[in-house]
Amino acid sequence: MVTHLLNQDAQPVLAPTTKTRATPRRYLLVGDEWRSGHGGLSTLNRELAVALAAAGVDVAVMVPSADDEELAAASSFGISLVTPASIPGLTARESLLLPPVFSETGWEPDVVIGHGRVLGPLAAAQKDTYFPAARRVHFVHTDAEQLEAAKETPGGASSMERTAERRELERALAQSADLVVGVGPHLADMIRDELIGSTPPANVICLTPGLRTTYAALATDPPARNTVLLLGRADDFRSKGLDLAAESILRVVDAWPLDKPHIPKLVIRGVPDSAADDVKRQLDEILEERVTYVLRPFSQSEDQVLQDLREARVLLMPSRHEGFGLSAWEAIASGVPSLISAESGLAQLLRERHLDTFPSCILSTRNQPKRLAADIWAEAITQIMLNPVQSREAVSNLRKAVSTAVTWQNAAKELIDAVAAL
Repeated sequence: MVTHLLNQDAQPVLAPTTKTRATPRRYLLVGDEWRSGHGGLSTLNRELAVALAAAGVDVAVMVPSADDEELAAASSFGISLVTPASIPGLTARESLLLPPVFSETGWEPDVVIGHGRVLGPLAAAQKDTYFPAARRVHFVHTDAEQLEAAKETPGGASSMERTAERRELERALAQSADLVVGVGPHLADMIRDELIGSTPPANVICLTPGLRTTYAALATDPPARNTVLLLGRADDFRSKGLDLAAESILRVVDAWPLDKPHIPKLVIRGVPDSAADDVKRQLDEILEERVTYVLRPFSQSEDQVLQDLREARVLLMPSRHEGFGLSAWEAIASGVPSLISAESGLAQLLRERHLDTFPSCILSTRNQPKRLAADIWAEAITQIMLNPVQSREAVSNLRKAVSTAVTWQNAAKELIDAVAAL
């Protein structure tokens, strides 16, 4: 275990190219932050590191920079948070091309883990440049073709060229990796198909994130107000289904019984500062000042997101495509009733594990006009709002069933075993 977290004055430690180990025990995870200021990928990387450390792996997480609070938080899980040397003029992500500075002389990873088309190339550079004896594991977080198609506006411009570039980059990163991990069943199936015929044959596994146990305490009595919550990148307005959410909540508010207090309001967490005006304009066109809504920026504070969940009667994930769906996964972990897009990896997981029997949990965003889809989502939202206690009981039962079927402990073991089998 690395005993000291960070020493900026230390010299980079380069891995000998001839040293091998029978059982890989040292893992280096490449990320762009410890907290979750940029969304679900950062959350998964952190939770994966915690699960690996709990399984007895010596874990280091490389990030561009880290403050004392982050260093202490990582250390509390037995994780070393390491950074590269500081070079003026380099962006945060460019600095991840430099060697990490380890405080323990001779520490070198047996395994380097990277995520997606953004961080995956940086992990590949770390492995090829500094740790050639290490195995590289590539995590797949998105299905480029389905995601970009979900972003396209009917009758608008095609994203074919950008989609092809992103698909080929993800495929190249996966093909050159020693092990490929699809986050959830949809992404595992997708990348497995993409790699058919690759030479040598690709090693692909499916990893299902466990529920965050720190959220379990949130399952209390429902809040008094009827708050509808969305978590995610609100600048992806169409792919995240914000238009469908707005149409649905408009129907709920217009039909809200006069004798019921607390007219529903919409809260959206995850609006980049640069996109706030555009998101507001699109919502105003749909809602016509008939619905109260609040836009909230991305937050690096887990407490703020937890508070959002505490105050929510229901979480919506009406994405037209979602590779997995961590926002709804975290809502289930917190005991918040959730309406989940059928076009998500999470919906596929619940079906495959026979956990889709819980009422009004999975709703489609496709195969019907948006008007009819909004009617269906509005009805489900209304039922949760008017029956908050029963809705909480249903999601509590779902959480218990999921917690039995899926755990981070099992996910970490499956990854460790797959790496060892290489």
